[in-house]
Amino acid sequence: WLAAWLAVGASEDVTWEEAQCIMAGKSIVFMGDSITRFCTMFFNYWLANGEVQPGDYFEYDGEEWGLYEDDRDDCCDSRPTWTDFEYRSTNSKHRQYFVKEDFGSAFDEIGQPMSEFYFIQNCYYGDDESDGDESIESISETIKDRDYIVYNCGWWNLKDDVDGGYCGLEWDEGCQERYEEHWENLRNTVFSGSATSVYRSSTCCGEEAPSWVDAIQDQNDAAREQIEAIDGTYVEVYDLYGYDEIVDRTATFDSTHPNKENCLTINKRVLAAIDAANGGTCLGGGGGGGGGGGDPTTMPTYGPTYPPTRSPTIKPTFVAPSSKPTMPPAPQPTVEPTPRAPTLEPTSDAPTLTPFPTGECLDDATWFKKNDPSKDCDWVAASSPTRCAVKGDDRAAYQACYRACDTCGDECSADDSTDWIIRDEDDKNCDWVAEAYVPRCGKTSLDDTFAFQACPYACRTCLQPNCDDSMTWSASSDETKDCSWVAEASNQRCTKYGVDVNETVLAFVACPQSCRVCPGFLGETCDNDATWYKKGEPSKNCDWVAQSFPRCRAKGFDDTWAYQNCRLACDTC
Repeated sequence: WLAAWLAVGASEDVTWEEAQCIMAGKSIVFMGDSITRFCTMFFNYWLANGEVQPGDYFEYDGEEWGLYEDDRDDCCDSRPTWTDFEYRSTNSKHRQYFVKEDFGSAFDEIGQPMSEFYFIQNCYYGDDESDGDESIESISETIKDRDYIVYNCGWWNLKDDVDGGYCGLEWDEGCQERYEEHWENLRNTVFSGSATSVYRSSTCCGEEAPSWVDAIQDQNDAAREQIEAIDGTYVEVYDLYGYDEIVDRTATFDSTHPNKENCLTINKRVLAAIDAANGGTCLGGGGGGGGGGGDPTTMPTYGPTYPPTRSPTIKPTFVAPSSKPTMPPAPQPTVEPTPRAPTLEPTSDAPTLTPFPTGECLDDATWFKKNDPSKDCDWVAASSPTRCAVKGDDRAAYQACYRACDTCGDECSADDSTDWIIRDEDDKNCDWVAEAYVPRCGKTSLDDTFAFQACPYACRTCLQPNCDDSMTWSASSDETKDCSWVAEASNQRCTKYGVDVNETVLAFVACPQSCRVCPGFLGETCDNDATWYKKGEPSKNCDWVAQSFPRCRAKGFDDTWAYQNCRLACDTC
């Protein structure tokens, strides 16, 4: 029913009454740039009044509206700055914060909502970068448990000078890696609480249109992958208008910011996505303040997708990070990984998820439910497997309470289930779980089977035989990022360059267990897939990959990687 609902454009038909239902008694935080700022202003006015704000774009009765502190409360109750740290701009409007907590009599009986906006000049920056002033890291403690978080870090991020490249002009591997580092920090801060998490895609076409067009879409692709990895919701708005509509100003006020009508559509898509993530209570015919209890993966993407013709998602530069500039031409592993016995001990000071239990099967006596030391593995055992998905400080119960959760074992006695899927979503199977197993192994199927039960290999509760990850490999940028780190987001990290005993080695070569390319795992017959080709370039197939080993990092038309499909070329048989 959901696909049909989307097809008729219901995501843009949220009524004022339905918006009241979604927002009654709820708190929402918008974080982003000036596009988010103006759309938040229009959101607040529309939610309070049930109509689009009158007057010019950000003028009301001839005065600037919502940009500075003043006595007007049409958009917000207060308009200070949230930090004194001038990260990338001295303009105080680029550090703006505003909040609105009074939305009028329509909410008196059902509960007043709260709306906040933070202007952020980058996807992420922490306390160590902010010269003692407030940072995204520090304010995350305040906002992470709001009811809804709506995030966007688009155009400002494309201004970055990453590895000598301007990301708006070309989204290359340097841009992608920095973006993933930002998201790793966001997962541990802003998105670490209980809020319904939404990422609103960036709109066309950037500050240097049309040269930014491809990079914006590339970054949107990366953002979608990241938000879905934490079971958040991606809201697509890029389709609302293109370069021609910007030039003639039919879609924007000033060739940059969307007009009021487009902001209203953006806001309605966000609200519809929030409702869907919480069970569809308000738009599905129910009532009450915003729903609850639904599966957050019900609506991973909201709104139409991109036009079919576009450039490849990532433009790899394939520059090796050490003095050895390229991989060997022969498709052979650069080093023989050292056999290892997985350990319960972390390999660095950073929290490390234990990938596999070994030795005698015992519950970890040090584990307990996050913020509740009284709920240990004995508590888990009293209601297993239901409590096995409960999170501790750095591990879920199934990763520590081995006996209680029946997750003991050195070698996998059986393959991952080929039948298990999350709910009724056929594409969310054990392979999907493996791509970001940390947040996904606690998911259940329609018969309430947990992923960690049906997908032991994907969830790293057992090992494939005769297949060892290297104990000495690490990503080039950080020695703490080892094969266990790769496993936590294998779909993004298995194509990373790293160093192993002074040799440049790709992650899928050094970490076959974590990247699920152990001998025989991808199939008994070792061959290249004749149907695979690089995204957007049908002429670049497995024969093309075979000409240069670094091409095994190429992403295909179906979003799978060359190393997974061109098995002869990439030596992943």
